[in-house]
Amino acid sequence: MTDMNAFKGMPRQAGKIMNLMMRMKKIQFCEICPELNPTEVMVLLHLCPPDRDWHWMPLCDLTAHLNMLPASMSRVMKSMEDQGLIFRTIDPNSRRNIIVEATDQGVELAKICRKRFRDYWEDVARRIPEEDWDSLLRILTECTDSMETVLKEYTENSD
Repeated sequence: MTDMNAFKGMPRQAGKIMNLMMRMKKIQFCEICPELNPTEVMVLLHLCPPDRDWHWMPLCDLTAHLNMLPASMSRVMKSMEDQGLIFRTIDPNSRRNIIVEATDQGVELAKICRKRFRDYWEDVARRIPEEDWDSLLRILTECTDSMETVLKEYTENSD
């Protein structure tokens, strides 16, 4: 648990919320798929959404979706190619672009990871009554909206 002394002087609710946010940040969901590192999990889940029959994406789009630097993405792509999970090709419509496609092995691993995530969240959801989920989502939305608005006001006024 986080040292609550760090939040002394703040309203009681702020300290508790900050503590919970830090605890949630430490939860490593991607440990559900130990075959991959967290970035590799996210790459496969982006390439292989359940509502598409094709499993490719331009590298620039994938990099933007994952908010990564090109050099970092290049290292991830190399690792995933070495594992046989993806391959890269030049876009025939624009030779400047690279297409990243999941291999059959990558597609299968994405399905396994997606099922593990679904099972995990179903287990979490079963432990909390439905009406509590509705309240939690409503309150978190209000809290997040307020935090964003106040931060924007503070940063606009600091100029």
